[in-house]
Amino acid sequence: MQSNSRFTFSRVPRPAASPTDKANPVSTLLHRATMGFDGRELARARSLGVNGWVAEQLDPSAIDDRQADLALAAFPSLAMTGQEAFDAYPGGARFDCAYELQRSIVARAALSRRQLLERTVDFWRDHFNVFQLDGTRYVLRTPYERDVLRQHAFGNFRDLLGAVAKSAAMLNYLNGERNLVSAPNENFPRELLELHTLGVNGGYTELDISESARCFTGWRYHASSTGMYGIFTFVPAQHDTGTKTVLGTSISEPDGALEGEIVLDLAAQHPATARFVSGKLARWFLGSDVPQDTLDRAEATWNSTGGDIAEVIRTLLAERELRALMARGSRRVKRPMRLITSLMRTLTVDVTDDFAGFTSRLSSLGQQPGGWVTPDGFPDDDVHWASTATHRMHLMVDLFEGTLNGASVADSSLTQLARGLGRAELTDGLFWRLCGTRPSARDRAVVETMVAGAPAITPDVLREAVLWISLSPTFLTH
Repeated sequence: MQSNSRFTFSRVPRPAASPTDKANPVSTLLHRATMGFDGRELARARSLGVNGWVAEQLDPSAIDDRQADLALAAFPSLAMTGQEAFDAYPGGARFDCAYELQRSIVARAALSRRQLLERTVDFWRDHFNVFQLDGTRYVLRTPYERDVLRQHAFGNFRDLLGAVAKSAAMLNYLNGERNLVSAPNENFPRELLELHTLGVNGGYTELDISESARCFTGWRYHASSTGMYGIFTFVPAQHDTGTKTVLGTSISEPDGALEGEIVLDLAAQHPATARFVSGKLARWFLGSDVPQDTLDRAEATWNSTGGDIAEVIRTLLAERELRALMARGSRRVKRPMRLITSLMRTLTVDVTDDFAGFTSRLSSLGQQPGGWVTPDGFPDDDVHWASTATHRMHLMVDLFEGTLNGASVADSSLTQLARGLGRAELTDGLFWRLCGTRPSARDRAVVETMVAGAPAITPDVLREAVLWISLSPTFLTH
């Protein structure tokens, strides 16, 4: 179901580099809290200040997002229930349902003004990873994205955890429907404790895993023939009614459905969960070298609010944390998704294929949405993503040379990007407008040499300069 819709990503002219920006944390905030630096968002953040911008972003429903809504209208399956999608996309067409979700993820990341939401949902996609490209999940991954990850992204962690555990996508992915009283399946309980809550060193035992599996026996979702495909249900006949002990607590409930809920309560409220998940959020937003005092503040906020995700994020994105990050000078390699959306958010890119070209390139770059097979999610690791350098170079070259299917950068876009910049300030100005930061001496020298050798600053010269900037470590990191 592919349309011929066309989207142009137009942005206001970028502000020129200014010495005062070196001490201003708003640029750093946008690098860590959005899917790509953007001059328009910079102006908004400067106007509101760090705390004001974060507060606005933590209330996404109040943000006008009509440009993103226009793009998402090309993907009808996004609004469908599991049953509706199962009926509308029969047989092999179910891959089209999955592909619409993939393209919508790219579209939202590039176009949405609710950028902190997109950045946070990207975190939860990995934390609660569900591999999409396998039979049933071609369809069920869409309501999981919409009704679980997006709906609870800024909410209470226990609510999010419960929605994940009851989602058909997760039940199918981690074999919940195979968790029988006669043969308990430990896949979900193991990942619940190891990846979703306490963490691998959180103090749980193999007995906690096996006893948790018994508590979750009978958790199911409705089959497609019922008319309620993908909706959670409990099957008492498949529940183990014996007494269990999980994390030191004896569990024996007349209503067997409550036993799984008790396990989720114990896991969500465990001290190791506060430490593990808040720490993981800290590293997501502030880098792998987050100091212990920042980790302590995030954990304290988690504990004082009962796992309020929005408040933990507010703590992490406070001005004091951003200034500490600037003082450390640490930078992270952009993962492919952020690399692509950074390009679209800083340049005027003409997209004519509902993001199909960019989405397919994410596959070659190793980050196809929903395409990570194992439960741990895509790595948040610089070494891993640095290995994709050749594919990233090909992407940039194809985009600027006009050979990337469905996307192009017009000469007028490059002229607009350089508006008001004379030859003397062109290199620094382009770096600032594209990256929101000053280049390293080496990156600057490469572009400056090329610009200095040009007889005139033509669109072709600008195209080559912007291509070199997009290939530089200054752009490829954040």
